[in-house]
Amino acid sequence: MSYQQYPPSYQQYPPQVPPQPPKRPRTGLWIVLAVVALLFTGCVAVVASVDDGTGGTGAASGVDVEKEAPEPGVGEGAEKAPKAKVGDTVRDGQFSFTVTKIRRSEVLGENQFLRTKAQGEFVIFSVTVKNHGDEPRYFHADSQRLFIGKKEYHAEADLEGEAFLNEINPGNTVKGRVAFDAPEGADPTRLELHDSALSGGVSVTLR
Repeated sequence: MSYQQYPPSYQQYPPQVPPQPPKRPRTGLWIVLAVVALLFTGCVAVVASVDDGTGGTGAASGVDVEKEAPEPGVGEGAEKAPKAKVGDTVRDGQFSFTVTKIRRSEVLGENQFLRTKAQGEFVIFSVTVKNHGDEPRYFHADSQRLFIGKKEYHAEADLEGEAFLNEINPGNTVKGRVAFDAPEGADPTRLELHDSALSGGVSVTLR
């Protein structure tokens, strides 16, 4: 066999190397890093504006301005609504009330056989009541309140005067007395008068 008949050496045909996969671009990673950098820069700017007080319309500065601004009708310079006192006419529901006199007594009742002795001392209020509604209505004793500080007192059931014996017709005005059994020598704070048990009530200051 001649030399040409032998197969060529393997050096003439090197082994085939499998192709390498193409490299993936890193565009997404750079976008994420850029967003994080922008967020960090924004946070630093907000903190700096709060620290030096020049945040302009920033959220922190807006809150501070709202706290410093006085509300309408509130604050040291605002005028307070005048409180009703003895002699003033106040209204709750369809009744208006005028407290005309205050006195104290150890007993309640004009009839000597039906008098009630106080546990402490009766504080008795002379009250004028007018019905502004469209129907007759009673002025109930158990709806009235006397306050001495934060302590609450209910009126006595056996009230005196025409206002508590008959219904008050629409447009009519009657007079009566409301009595509370309070500690002897106590200094009442206010009287709270009600059109009914469910009404909001209106106060007359006593100090």
